[in-house]
Amino acid sequence: MLVNNTQIADSQYFGSVNYYRRLFIHTNTIIEVFDNYQKMSFRNRCTLAGSNGLIDLSIPIIGGRNKRQLMCEVKIDYSQPWQLQHIKTIKSCYGKSPFFEYFIYDIEKMLKCQHNYLVDLNTELLNWTKSILKLNNAIGFSAAYQAKEELKYITDNRNFFMPKDFQLQKDIIKYTQVFESKIGFQPNLSILDLLFCEGPNAKNLLKGNI
Repeated sequence: MLVNNTQIADSQYFGSVNYYRRLFIHTNTIIEVFDNYQKMSFRNRCTLAGSNGLIDLSIPIIGGRNKRQLMCEVKIDYSQPWQLQHIKTIKSCYGKSPFFEYFIYDIEKMLKCQHNYLVDLNTELLNWTKSILKLNNAIGFSAAYQAKEELKYITDNRNFFMPKDFQLQKDIIKYTQVFESKIGFQPNLSILDLLFCEGPNAKNLLKGNI
């Protein structure tokens, strides 16, 4: 049974498997959009599994990753053909997955939309994934930034999953991956990996023993 509790989490680009598991665990989620943009985070990147190992996809932002700005102010840089690169890589990684044809059209369409702000793209992808997973838990957005010590009855999961240690989490969801026989099982990849490999069963795996 789901516990009636609330978490606050960062906005992510095709967030990880465990990121989405926490959306099921918490009946209410607040997506933080007024925190300072943090470089080397999943706000603008995700990790997939290719035939030769892990692949990071990163969205370029205007002003570079070192510019200090709020997450809600971060704009996407379209001077680089990152959309075509991401779509090409996704097709290369998951073209032979069981549910490739079910999802690739929507994904390609969403990535080709030119959202000015990173948080708007992330929100569209989140809403699409929420629909696919039939996730009914409430998801909203922060109205202002609150420091950790100011939060009451809210679990602070901002920056809980970071590229430097995202595969070290103990709560691992196992399933058959496309290149598992070649590179071994890779835990906590982007939710894309789970969707392409498991399709409708992804929801059952994410809910687990909740």
